Amino acid sequence: MVKMIVTDVDGTIVGKDEILHDAMTSYVKQLKEKQIDYTIATGRCAGLVKDYVEQLGIEVPYIACNGGSVVRKGEVLAKRTIPLKHLRKIFETADEMGMAVIYSVDGMEYAYRQTPFILSQQESHNRYFLQPDFTEETWENLELEKVIVMAAVRDGSIHAIEELCKELPSSIEYIPYGNKAIDIQSAEATKENGVRELARLMNLSMDEILFVGDDLNDVSMIKAAGIGVAVGNAQPAAKEAADYVTKEKCYLGVMEAVDKFTGADAWRAAMDNSLRRQSYNLPIVLKEQFENLMNQVRKLLEDGSFEQIDRLILTGCGDSCAAGLALRYPLEELTDLPVELVNAMDLSRYYEKKRMTDKTLVIVVSISGNGFRIKEITEKANACGAMTLAVTKNKDSDIGNRAKRVLRLPLTPFEGGPGNRTYFSSLLALLLFGIAMGEARGVHDEAKSRFYYEEIKKQGELLAEFLPTWEEPLFQLAKDWKEMTGFDFVGSGMEYGSAWFGHAKILEITGAFAMQINSEEWFHMNNFVKVIDQCGTIFLASVNAPGYERTKEAVRYSVRLGRPTLVITDGTEEDLGVKVPCIRVPSADFLPAMALTQYVPVCILAGYMGAMLGEKNCRGCLGPWSFAAGGAFIKEKKEL
Repeated sequence: MVKMIVTDVDGTIVGKDEILHDAMTSYVKQLKEKQIDYTIATGRCAGLVKDYVEQLGIEVPYIACNGGSVVRKGEVLAKRTIPLKHLRKIFETADEMGMAVIYSVDGMEYAYRQTPFILSQQESHNRYFLQPDFTEETWENLELEKVIVMAAVRDGSIHAIEELCKELPSSIEYIPYGNKAIDIQSAEATKENGVRELARLMNLSMDEILFVGDDLNDVSMIKAAGIGVAVGNAQPAAKEAADYVTKEKCYLGVMEAVDKFTGADAWRAAMDNSLRRQSYNLPIVLKEQFENLMNQVRKLLEDGSFEQIDRLILTGCGDSCAAGLALRYPLEELTDLPVELVNAMDLSRYYEKKRMTDKTLVIVVSISGNGFRIKEITEKANACGAMTLAVTKNKDSDIGNRAKRVLRLPLTPFEGGPGNRTYFSSLLALLLFGIAMGEARGVHDEAKSRFYYEEIKKQGELLAEFLPTWEEPLFQLAKDWKEMTGFDFVGSGMEYGSAWFGHAKILEITGAFAMQINSEEWFHMNNFVKVIDQCGTIFLASVNAPGYERTKEAVRYSVRLGRPTLVITDGTEEDLGVKVPCIRVPSADFLPAMALTQYVPVCILAGYMGAMLGEKNCRGCLGPWSFAAGGAFIKEKKEL
């Protein structure tokens, strides 16, 4: 029985960016709750893993310097060193060849000389700083925990240092890493010996330890552990030594192996994310907002100012435009008025003013209500004499202060995230407005309105029931799809809006290219994507939608092409007539109500993929994307 998990650090729980992702810290927390101990065995010195140890909440001893020291809460419990005097020729030769020499003393690592590599590490990671030159006394008496020699150029020159290492006393061991580097340490300082000391301190046998690693310095420990695991990105020697090689790379491989051999079932819980949490909050959002929005809508229609309206224009940016795209045709049917969806740029700069009159209602949807483009639209529509309605969370915003009427979205505080709750709220507001306006215009009676309202409420209740059933299949799909290079979202009519929203969430969260297309145009264009196995294809297919039969045909051809395919539907695989993964969403007798829930599985999928990739939403607006921080490029006018 596995009682302790021990993992390497670099290449195993952190990648080349050296970032310890929240998912890994969450996973270790899950293990603790299940009474499974976790610690690390690393080639780094204790000082360079101090932050990781704190983030992971490690309280049991851990192994540093490839077994050179065993440390618990800053206290060194065991230590194995090597005399500097045996290494002088190696230091000086490597220095003459322009190589970086890094040595460890008392849990800290220092550089022997400044090199371009050392300088880059000082600037990027604040480490490997210089100490005063060694005196003769230092050369004679200093004890080191470990030495790393890094090649200046990976041209084989490191082998000259390897030849010198062969002359070292048998008490000193070296580990070559191809053309890249050499580790030098005590022959007794191995991860295996370090973990054996750890096992003794913890009163465990080696059979009760599961070890996960990736590199040459992990091989002996992989062999010695009760269960030795190599992650998917491990070196061939590590994989050959392992009892199990994970499909996943780096920290995801750790989770895969630990879940497999301990039954911890903690991987999915560690991948919890804001999109998922927002999804589970949606039934509550509906209950919180329904009556509030209904009261606002009734009040808007009381004074008869909308009676002369003979045409609607929906507009907005991003997700707000997607909400209009999803409900354009339902609003047309509900109000018996022609409805146009015009994107914000076109409406502000290209749309002819003469087409907006005092009988035109321009509905501007924007959560923040701030932004130069939507402000420009509202002012333009007002100048044309049109009725303007701002659908926004912020009544005192750019459009809230300019529109002739405001429908305020009563969103309660919740953690930030990529637009799940806000999109839902926009859809709900537009639907309720359309139903009420249709009743006011005599398109349907009060009884029909009540039926529509009940269908909407039912979607919230059904969503709460359906959400848990989506978790496992979408989690497994996220594992398979997370490294796709592209995504294709397909739908028609109302479902095209859901497809648009879905493609936006995938792009924002994973950074992968994504696009949306309607079911007919898919046959004309997107089915010709060349890299078939790298294009995750998601169809939105409501069985009662007018375009369902054409979407079914597209699904069949996608499967025939061998594309990775998912269908989000209120039907079944049998309805589609082809074997294909399906996520079943709540059906509705009032079809437009399905817009509130059919997009949600994409949020669960995207959230899991983002968590697995360790991606920040919209790249965190960092680095090349820093211009997007705070939405300045949306809110401010830039003259180009």
